[in-house]
Amino acid sequence: MELVYLWVEKYKNIEKQGFNFSPRFECHYDEKTNELAIDEKEHIKDFFGKNINITAIVGENGSGQSTITEILGLFNFGGNVGGHSFLVFKHKDNFSFVRLHTKDNISFKVILDNKFSYDKKYAPRKIFCTYFANEINTFLNNPKLNSLNSYANFNAFNFSELPLMDNNKHDSIDKKLKNKIDLFNKRFLDILKYDNKIFYFINEKFVFDSYRYELHMYELGARLILSDNEKELFDEEPKGFTLFQSSDVNDTTSSKSYFYKYIILKRLLHNDNTIELDLKKIVDEIKNTFKKQDFSIEDYKNINIIIDKYFPKDYIFNDLYDYKNIEDILENYEYVGNEIWVEKQHHKIKNDFERENNLLKNLIRDYNRTNFFNDENSEYNYLSLSSGEREYLNLLTHYIYELKCVETRQNIFIFDEPDSALHPNWQKRLIKDFLHYANKFMLDKEIYLLMTSHSPFILSDLPKENVIFLEKDKDTGDCKNATKDVTLNPFGANIHTLLSHGFFMKDGLMGEFAKGKINAIKEFYEKVKKSENPKEDCLEKYAQNIENFKNIHSIIGEPFLKTIIGNYLDELHLIFSDDSTIIDKELQELEARQRYLKSLKK
Repeated sequence: MELVYLWVEKYKNIEKQGFNFSPRFECHYDEKTNELAIDEKEHIKDFFGKNINITAIVGENGSGQSTITEILGLFNFGGNVGGHSFLVFKHKDNFSFVRLHTKDNISFKVILDNKFSYDKKYAPRKIFCTYFANEINTFLNNPKLNSLNSYANFNAFNFSELPLMDNNKHDSIDKKLKNKIDLFNKRFLDILKYDNKIFYFINEKFVFDSYRYELHMYELGARLILSDNEKELFDEEPKGFTLFQSSDVNDTTSSKSYFYKYIILKRLLHNDNTIELDLKKIVDEIKNTFKKQDFSIEDYKNINIIIDKYFPKDYIFNDLYDYKNIEDILENYEYVGNEIWVEKQHHKIKNDFERENNLLKNLIRDYNRTNFFNDENSEYNYLSLSSGEREYLNLLTHYIYELKCVETRQNIFIFDEPDSALHPNWQKRLIKDFLHYANKFMLDKEIYLLMTSHSPFILSDLPKENVIFLEKDKDTGDCKNATKDVTLNPFGANIHTLLSHGFFMKDGLMGEFAKGKINAIKEFYEKVKKSENPKEDCLEKYAQNIENFKNIHSIIGEPFLKTIIGNYLDELHLIFSDDSTIIDKELQELEARQRYLKSLKK
């Protein structure tokens, strides 16, 4: 099933606009005659691989890129686009049309070649797509989608079994971050079990044979807002995210002491909110023992006996904090500094492993960072990778996971600015790597990749027929499909050519800060040239700024521009100089030039 065309009657800043997604067909809907013309075009068959197509949507901010992906998402999730908006699909030699919430006969006349057929009624189904959104800008945070279907998201908040939001309240930042990490860990491990060398295609470092859990207990402090009662447990009020000074944890005994204390704090302050604790009474009873420097397992047991009095005997989490669970954890984990405890043993990727310790499961759920290792080279582990490398693996992990899960033949993957957090080196690889894994997993299934992007690196991998160019209407500011007006073919173009094209950089390639500095010299020069008495009108400003002008000129990188600005400064020097010898020298050079030109005439 191939996505061919979208017509939008009216949605947000898009009104009466059509968008062609297929390089094979050109569709045009004429609202006046109520006719949809579908023309076949010359195209390169299987350009990206068998049954694979890619379209990029580009344009300035606010031109409608994300709105198009939002509309497709609404078709997918069963939302309301409104008006006479519809989609066109093609399967084999037959076209079908999708308009939400109707199975009626299509409401327009279709004009196309006789070798094709089309359905007379709107297809009685939604489309099926996987949406990958970035954290900054995602329509999936739209309250209208509350209670609609779940979604896939490479960058956070993905729960396949839960609705998008709970009463339209967003998760706290730390919960979103934890959800993002947990989701990545599970999917990454699942993919590595399938093939631990699956990322070797990208970089030889990306081979992982084993993993271990790391308990980053400082996150407990990051999530706590201590009341006056709880602050009494500490000799000094904790600063920042650190509950205990790392410098105090200098041996095995002291690290165990602080681990015991962490577990007590977790029990007191992270209960499930079904029990109302009298924290003031508890703190008064335990604070002297809690403050001990040589806090032992016996102290832990005694404090737990006190805390037990404040919980019902049948409370389901009472057994969780049994001292035997803690001893088991400390037997298998070691302290490495910065309030982090790591597993002593690595677990093979291929082997299923899970401890029976319920407290450990609870800590892993809340404070775990899973690290993955290359057994042949100990320097290569996931957490030692650069942030850019981890971000790229994060994106590919969710993409590959969704490819593996696809069951239907129709698969539309929508990426909202997947390049936004990527280094240019990874942007250059993105299309190639997407296609590599699509060909690896999709086999006989059809896949369609649609992405919004601002990256010239991505566009240089796509023919013009696979790019939708958007701009803002000069009068209304609404979305305008400018694809037919753009003559640029981005495929194989170098980055400078793409960036210098007026569609991408209407005001040139120079940064606005540099442009302002250089324009200040140009504007002052023009003001001086227009003045009838520049020494009287402009000398003071010249004296104030000339050293700064010279400094700016000295660091200009573009040779031609540097020469022009240098000429401006030389002429300004002549105008404002009191040294007549400079002017005499300039006159002599002009006279010599005049004599030379006259000699050429002879």
